[in-house]
Amino acid sequence: MRTLRNIFIIIASIAISFSAAHAQRSKTTNAEIKTKLLQNIVKESNGDVILKVNVNPTKEVIEKTRDIPTSLLVMLLYVDPKMDLARYNKVMQKNAGTNKVRSVSDILEATDKYLSANNMQLKQIKFSANNARLKLDQGLPLFISLYSSGDYGKIADREKSRLAATDIAAWKKSLGKLQLKSFNLNKNLITFALMQGYNKQTGEFLILFNGKKHWFTESELKKVISNCHELRI
Repeated sequence: MRTLRNIFIIIASIAISFSAAHAQRSKTTNAEIKTKLLQNIVKESNGDVILKVNVNPTKEVIEKTRDIPTSLLVMLLYVDPKMDLARYNKVMQKNAGTNKVRSVSDILEATDKYLSANNMQLKQIKFSANNARLKLDQGLPLFISLYSSGDYGKIADREKSRLAATDIAAWKKSLGKLQLKSFNLNKNLITFALMQGYNKQTGEFLILFNGKKHWFTESELKKVISNCHELRI
């Protein structure tokens, strides 16, 4: 009986070792993630550099992550489609403690703690045009928050004129007259968004929120941005 038990122990040990080795092999490395992200960069003939962020969270995923801003969730799933939602929620719950309504700061802190296990970081930075372009050139969008404003519709409406321009030089000339010099902001409300592209020649940045494209100029963005977070891998 003892011999038989020892055989079972050996078999179980081999099975556990094989399972651990298989999990290790199947886990995507950060180097592999970086390489894959570069494949999502699209460079248009007019100088637009745009990230293909084709992420549509299922209802089940949204339900499990209902406290997370959709833009942040999209960025996390874009980088890691196999995101461990159970572990993320445990980190979130531990971080929030007894708070039933989780603050944005709680969510961002918990997100950074979750990512740290995969040698990643979510860090708040001061918006810089050069730094934003560098991150986008790595295939990484930026998670940003904007002060709420009814003027954003005017920027979204510029998309038609932008597409109709004969070339990017003509658009840059028109943009000088069309860009907003000031905004009516409500600093008590925040709109979450993802920065997913840029055009260096025109000084624009592509910001997506509310299902619409918004090509902000650098000057406009600096007037309305509340916070900016980058993902470090």
